[in-house]
Amino acid sequence: MALAAVMNGKRRDLVVTGIALSPEFIYALGPGEMMPDPRRFGIGWMPRATLAAACDLHGAFSNLVLRLAPGTPADRVIEPLDRLTARYGGTGASARADQMSHAFLDAERLRLGAMVKVLPPIFLPVAAMLVHLTRSRLIVLEREQIGLLKAIGYGPGRIDGRYLEFVLPIAAGGIAVGFLAGGGLGVGLAQMYARFFSFPYLVFARDPQVHALAALRPALAVRGRLDRPDLIAFLETRE
Repeated sequence: MALAAVMNGKRRDLVVTGIALSPEFIYALGPGEMMPDPRRFGIGWMPRATLAAACDLHGAFSNLVLRLAPGTPADRVIEPLDRLTARYGGTGASARADQMSHAFLDAERLRLGAMVKVLPPIFLPVAAMLVHLTRSRLIVLEREQIGLLKAIGYGPGRIDGRYLEFVLPIAAGGIAVGFLAGGGLGVGLAQMYARFFSFPYLVFARDPQVHALAALRPALAVRGRLDRPDLIAFLETRE
């Protein structure tokens, strides 16, 4: 693919041989922009000799990226590096955590983590309360039938099991829909992030432990509501 560019005041026709992604330019913002716009701003890499000849700058560079050895603190490298490049017009080095791309990606990660911690604890008690209110209302409306069942020898456990059979399919259906919809939305979200940040790929992984915990919490919440002492006492005392 050909690309026309103005370099050092001259138009040059460049040939794009590949697409690359660098950690410091994942979230690339142009001057005065609030959101990335690949149609108006982009980052390009060229062979050093070709770029130096086009710009008439031999032995110069405008950007330096260093990879630290595992366990090396960034502060121990930044200070001597700033002293070394200050005489050549260096504006100061920064760690990866302080770069704009990393900051935006980390903010997205924290936002998703906050949603995971906040939304389920809100919706789960509300759903459990609705199930409890529905079942309590059914028991109150069917108090005569409960009395007849107790009169012919049915115990509270058998009667309570009837109402348990009413709400368990609702919980099971919600768990199944949650698994299917959650997996589909997770794949869609991963694809959206991959397109927005131009990742070559972004894998959405399904963790069986997370699915098991997600299924256990609603089941325990429903069962906990069904075993409330006031309902059990009602079943045992109403005739």
